[in-house]
Amino acid sequence: MTTKKLPFELTEDSTTDWLHSLSQQNSVSSANQLNKAIKQLRLINKDDENLFDILILLTPTALFLNSTIESSLLAETKKQSSEKPHKIEKLCIQLLRNLSLAFCNFAEEESISYEKLNLAAYVALHLNAYTQRLCSIYHQYPSTTLWGKTGKLYTLAVERNIFQQEIKHEIKGLEDQSTIEAILKQNLLFTILSSYSYPSSEIIELFSISKSYAHLLNLNTENTTKHVFTWDPTSDTLPCTANITQPKNNLSINIDTNKFLSLIQSSAFSSSLAKESLKHIIDQLSGYTEIINSSIPSPVPIINHLIIGITEITTFLDKVNQLNKIQQLSSEIDNTSTRKMTLEPMEFEKNYLRPAPVIDSLSNRDSLLANIKAVKILEPKNNKYLIAETNPIDCAIGDITLLSTTKIKFIPGIIRQIKTTNQSGTTHILIEKISGTPSSHLIKTPATQKNQIIISYNEDSKPELFIAPCKFSNGTQLTLSTEDKLRLNELSDYSPFFMRYSIN
Repeated sequence: MTTKKLPFELTEDSTTDWLHSLSQQNSVSSANQLNKAIKQLRLINKDDENLFDILILLTPTALFLNSTIESSLLAETKKQSSEKPHKIEKLCIQLLRNLSLAFCNFAEEESISYEKLNLAAYVALHLNAYTQRLCSIYHQYPSTTLWGKTGKLYTLAVERNIFQQEIKHEIKGLEDQSTIEAILKQNLLFTILSSYSYPSSEIIELFSISKSYAHLLNLNTENTTKHVFTWDPTSDTLPCTANITQPKNNLSINIDTNKFLSLIQSSAFSSSLAKESLKHIIDQLSGYTEIINSSIPSPVPIINHLIIGITEITTFLDKVNQLNKIQQLSSEIDNTSTRKMTLEPMEFEKNYLRPAPVIDSLSNRDSLLANIKAVKILEPKNNKYLIAETNPIDCAIGDITLLSTTKIKFIPGIIRQIKTTNQSGTTHILIEKISGTPSSHLIKTPATQKNQIIISYNEDSKPELFIAPCKFSNGTQLTLSTEDKLRLNELSDYSPFFMRYSIN
């Protein structure tokens, strides 16, 4: 591979001169040119002895440019309808991501010295940390590719016996984590703190907390019945809450957060996090134990119906919508025959934000729910959640749910914990409720593997969209089958089963 597309020769002097020329330009333009150069460097044969040193030379500038742009973007009041900030955010993420992948290429090969191999893995994981941080701050979708690479780097570090070896370097801008183990733990802790649900100022604080206290995590592969998070380094999935009702993957790593949890619950811990945010983090890290164990007995059992999974939910909501149309048509015919006058909605009200009306016939409801799982509903002390009690059922933490209540309403939610309560297998499913009325829609463009989405409409806040995992950037415009258009604003939550966006 030649370097004719590169703006510099693969020498230290030529690279330094080019970096100096970038300093004469604005930060965004410089970041764009640097990103293009790094993408080209990734294509060059790694046998070139100067390539690794050139990447090391470019790293401080990449970190500096990102820091400068981040400060500028966060200081501005961004207009939600503007596409420019989204493009700049994506550029910054891609710059760090491409640089991390370039170092991953070296770490996975043995074409350079042992010391450089170790340094390559170390730098790649650091750049992964900064990439994930930026994705969170800008509420853009996380890079599963980098997590796939992280798993490989972890495996290689263990095999080479360098996981806990101190790595010395003089790269300006990298933090002070001294080992591959330390930076990996930092990445794991930051991810399991689910930072996307917080504002940017608190995300920055969470990253700092992860950096300071990651050493409190305990990583092990032992089978255990106590709550832990888990990470499978053989896949490209992110670390997540462990489902202790299912057999453990022998290749998965348990992430024990008990020491960290004890610290943040103690008087010795202080941070700028809001009290509500810290309380939510404590609930999450403790596996929502206090909430799932706090169900209030009901004198009369409440039997509802539970649907699990975005495909199953959209299919069900489509049937509800069809039934509503039939009922509406019948009503219109009756009104015409009796010459009754009714108010007709204006055209601007007939858009994707208007939820489908709830079905108002018990017989129609019963026919729809005939094959849907019946569950007993328990009320925990925290009214943001509910508990579905059932016999053993195929479900997973992080999946999206829809509950049909006895009042003929639909409550969307997300499974946060699953607990088997006795030897007969009675299961308690803790569900975080999502406010609003859900409706199913079909995406016309852009193309995606699963083109059905759920929109939850809430009169008190912006509507939210739930979609199967995809790589849509903030600012992406979706056209529905009805020709209505909507724009993705910010990613606020995700799991292996869905991505959750606020929309305009």
